[in-house]
Amino acid sequence: MKAVIALLAIGLTLFLWGCGDNTEETASVQIPILLKNVAEKGTYTVKVRLLRPQTQPIRTEQDLIIETDKDRIYITIDEIPRGEEWVIEIDMRRTLNDRIVVYQGQGQLLFSDRDLANVSPITVEAVIHQFVATFEVTSEARLTEVGYLENGHIIVDAAESKDTLYGISSVKWDWGDGQQTEYGPDLTAEHTYIKAGEYLVTLTVKNNAPVPKSTVYQEVVLVSVQQEIRFETDGAIMHLIPAGEFEMGDHFGEGQSDERPVHTVYVDAFYMDETEVTNAMYRTFVEATGHSNIPFHWNKADDLGRLGKPHYPVIYVTWQDAMAYAKWAGKRLPTEAEWEYAARGGQVGQRYPWGNEASHAKANYSGEVEPDIWYWPAPVKRFPQNDYGLYDMAGNVWEWCMDEYDRDFYTTSPRNNPVAGGLIPLTVNDFRTLTSDRVWRGGAWDGGPTSITVSNRSKSAPNSRFLKTGFRCVFPLKSQPVEEAR
Repeated sequence: MKAVIALLAIGLTLFLWGCGDNTEETASVQIPILLKNVAEKGTYTVKVRLLRPQTQPIRTEQDLIIETDKDRIYITIDEIPRGEEWVIEIDMRRTLNDRIVVYQGQGQLLFSDRDLANVSPITVEAVIHQFVATFEVTSEARLTEVGYLENGHIIVDAAESKDTLYGISSVKWDWGDGQQTEYGPDLTAEHTYIKAGEYLVTLTVKNNAPVPKSTVYQEVVLVSVQQEIRFETDGAIMHLIPAGEFEMGDHFGEGQSDERPVHTVYVDAFYMDETEVTNAMYRTFVEATGHSNIPFHWNKADDLGRLGKPHYPVIYVTWQDAMAYAKWAGKRLPTEAEWEYAARGGQVGQRYPWGNEASHAKANYSGEVEPDIWYWPAPVKRFPQNDYGLYDMAGNVWEWCMDEYDRDFYTTSPRNNPVAGGLIPLTVNDFRTLTSDRVWRGGAWDGGPTSITVSNRSKSAPNSRFLKTGFRCVFPLKSQPVEEAR
């Protein structure tokens, strides 16, 4: 049975400004509006919008009181230009307690000469309230099948979520691995998983209702994280270093004062070269770019020349050389925190990557004791890997890090992804002009047991080069490697 509705306001008049000059012929018309199943009487805000191509929409708004004795009303529209075709949109709404009631309709208006033609009643009916949470999973990594991510990096888009009456105010993501976001307005988000497995991703959407409500959507994502990759540019094998936190610094009070205080640091996941950059890798860089700073010992025929063989770590490189190489390769130098975290290999509170006792069976440092038979740098991979699969994180050659050296940095270091000397993108862009000392880590072939601890810090000018200094690179997990290791 149809509701009987009376429109106490006789009509809704639209004054159309700017529809033409004063000579344009206009007229006034009445548009029949059918009120379908309008069950709630009271005051409605009625909005009318007129549209035509290449013309700014014309809008008007008025409050009307609707009673219950008729199912049809007429909207009077004045000064409509003849010979024009318009699309008319009607929106009626009112607030009832904690909800909004909305009725909408659409029709066409066409003038021909002096008569109104092709006018059908515009039916205005209730808008079904839809409050939907949903999202689409994408990834910078390859999608091998729907919902299956290689490399653990997920990008989600909740743009199809909607509330047809109130709109969406904020969303929240729970990634299913113990990590979640706060409520926020952004409908897209990213997350990196560090372990393979099945994860239930939960999206919670909150609306703009007078009393806000929420709804959820869940989807299972299957994640496969590559533990090892081969980087295309320089051919380096890189190992995954999972995200996590650790206690950074000298746990035993035996080192220098700049190794303290011990403090908690969190780092995001990243890949790290399993070895120091070798002469072979560096030569590829020089040949590809024409880089002018070539290690001087490459052309020598003596024992120093032997250190220029392909499988030895490149030495006599400045911090600026290392930064240039990393930028060419599509990687970067590790931060000091990333370096120490990776060197520890998941060990807690240890002096060395393997434990608490120095051993020539584990690293190349001062003294020639079997199996450490090298007076100078050793070829890469001659000593065991740590638990993250990395070689020579203690001894052999010092390794340049991204950070500016700050002896007091540990007293003010932020907890998450700390780096001294400015934001990483700025350092990468300006590395050729920077003059402040840069951090060395790891110790070298000429140092004693205290110099190769995981917490030991050293430094040098960014344009300095030494027989005992090389580097290795990292690659943030959120970026996409291009080739699996074989």
